[in-house]
Amino acid sequence: AAKAAEEAAAAKAAEEARIAAEQEEAARVAEEARIKAEKEEAERKAEEAREKAAEEQRIAAAKAAEEARIAAEKAAEAARIKAEQEAAAAKKKAAEDACKKTLAAAGDVAAIDAALAEASKLDLADCAEAVAAAELKADLVARAKAEAACKDSLVASRGMDPIAMAAALAEASVLGIAGCAEAKETAAAKDALEARIASEKAALGDLVAATAGASTQWPPAAAIASLEKALDAAETLGLASDEVSDAREALVAAARIAVLAAEGEGVAPKRKAAARAADAWKIARKVEGLTAEGRARVEARVAGAAKLQAYLSDQRRGATVGDWGDDEGFLFRIKPDGVVDVLPSRGEGVSWKLVAEDDLAVTIEATVKLYQYTRGGRPASAREHVYTGTVAGDAFSGAVSTTMFGEKAEADFSMRKM
Repeated sequence: AAKAAEEAAAAKAAEEARIAAEQEEAARVAEEARIKAEKEEAERKAEEAREKAAEEQRIAAAKAAEEARIAAEKAAEAARIKAEQEAAAAKKKAAEDACKKTLAAAGDVAAIDAALAEASKLDLADCAEAVAAAELKADLVARAKAEAACKDSLVASRGMDPIAMAAALAEASVLGIAGCAEAKETAAAKDALEARIASEKAALGDLVAATAGASTQWPPAAAIASLEKALDAAETLGLASDEVSDAREALVAAARIAVLAAEGEGVAPKRKAAARAADAWKIARKVEGLTAEGRARVEARVAGAAKLQAYLSDQRRGATVGDWGDDEGFLFRIKPDGVVDVLPSRGEGVSWKLVAEDDLAVTIEATVKLYQYTRGGRPASAREHVYTGTVAGDAFSGAVSTTMFGEKAEADFSMRKM
């Protein structure tokens, strides 16, 4: 019984040990299963995290790519707009430069009007080239009016005396139209009138000489021949002056003397003496009249010559007034009131004065201030330049001087009227 009890106890202990072992195994298996499940759950969560991170990276990459695409499109659009703006600005600049060149090159009223209209379309009506072109147009219009008025004066002067025609021709020469048809016709008319006046003067001189010598010539036939020749020349010229009447009276007297000489030697001396006395009286009266008339004519011609000289002097002075330029273009404008104008882009005007003048030219001195430019093309300062020389027609020849580094520098210079 004890042994059975011990066996039962051993069996029970073995069973309990088995059960404990089974429980421990079950607990171990359960623990391993739990650990495996937890590990699988962690791996699943890690996989989900990796997939989520990959998705977030994909979404971020797609977003970045979209933003880059949008930025690229915006940059391309901005570049296109900038290029279009630059092209439009370049096109406008080219049009403005071309318009300015056209304004500078325009030389007649029609071309200047067309260039000014184009400048107005481009908002360049106030630019220096447009202002210069407008001033040139005004000068051209004024010159055309002056030339037309001069031509009218040339035509009107043909019915006047040579002095009036000479004045009109001098004005035409100052304006540079001495070669026009009106000037040529007026010059021809002047030469013809002067030749006729010279012929009439010579014929009158011959008449006076023949009349004065009629009383001293003998035989009377010699005086008659001289008087008839002088009267024929006067009639050919159509003269009907007092000299002609006196010559005819002297011819009649000479004829009567010849008749008396033929009548007899006794009567001839007395009649000759009477004729000489009469001729002497007539000659004295005529000489007195001719002296007064000659004095009046000389005074009139002296006054006319003085007026002509004053007129020519004014014309020579007036020829100095206007626009002057060198090979590089417009330099300055000389005004009648002693003022000199310079383009604002080139400098400042000061003054001019007349130094001397003669029959063919005038000597002037013009002072201006021209800008000195930096290497960047900006005006730095204005330096005074003095132009001294002779103006003959449309040409200036002389020298230009300035002060550099405290010393006077001078060089030959020429320019022309524009």
